[in-house]
Amino acid sequence: MSSEQQQTRLPASLVPLNTEGEGVHLFCVHPSSGSPFHYYELAKSLQAGQRTYGVQAPSLPGSGRAAPSIRDLAAVYSDDVREVMQTVEGSDVALLGWSLGGIIAHAIACRLQHVGDVSVKALVLVDVSVPRIASLPPEKQLVLRFLQELFGNQSAILEQVAPVIETAPDDDAHDLFVRLERSGDWGFDDLDAGFLTERYTIFRALVAASYAYTPTETYYGPAMHLTARDSGLSPTEWPTFIPALRERSVPGDHHTLWLADGLAMIATAVDSSCGANSEK
Repeated sequence: MSSEQQQTRLPASLVPLNTEGEGVHLFCVHPSSGSPFHYYELAKSLQAGQRTYGVQAPSLPGSGRAAPSIRDLAAVYSDDVREVMQTVEGSDVALLGWSLGGIIAHAIACRLQHVGDVSVKALVLVDVSVPRIASLPPEKQLVLRFLQELFGNQSAILEQVAPVIETAPDDDAHDLFVRLERSGDWGFDDLDAGFLTERYTIFRALVAASYAYTPTETYYGPAMHLTARDSGLSPTEWPTFIPALRERSVPGDHHTLWLADGLAMIATAVDSSCGANSEK
């Protein structure tokens, strides 16, 4: 089957980042933004021939649709991974997830381990805390977290938008985004209040799912946790749920680890986990 044919048949949750090659199939699970766009540069930095897919969250049109749980998402995504693997030779996959994506990737790995028809060669977590059931933060805090994930490393923009959010008289998310739209030009033509509200709806549903979840299953396969040196992430409890976990630190904080040296170290670790050992 050609890569073009394979791409046209991908399940809706999967985005092809690089489908050329014969290596392990790497599936990179979205963070709380619901988008796998953070992984595009990673896919380009991996060894040639590393087949890579982004996993994106389902859209949530309308306020009446129930938000998915972490287990719901893991069930859908694991079925989609299995569907792809039925169309190609070999059955080895690797799973990667940054932030919330790591929580979901662990849940997917546990499901695939249980079903047994797809072999998980590696699980790679990138700066991931073990979730614990808790109440959601106030709305303004969630909006600021959303914007931080959206703008990532662009600290100048975050410094501009934070006072607008913090001084707003109410905490309705759409009203906050309207205030942002009116308060300045952020340099992104498509980031109007409507777009931000749509993306925030997905973000909030995913964050709510993570605050309602704690892992209960154990993944026994090979795994690595890459933690950002400046993220302030304390030693985690992941070894309780991943006994074979190896830990490694990379430069940067929770967002800047995707830049320069951090990205290079992540790519090298992923190549090694997927079995690509030749020099880049």
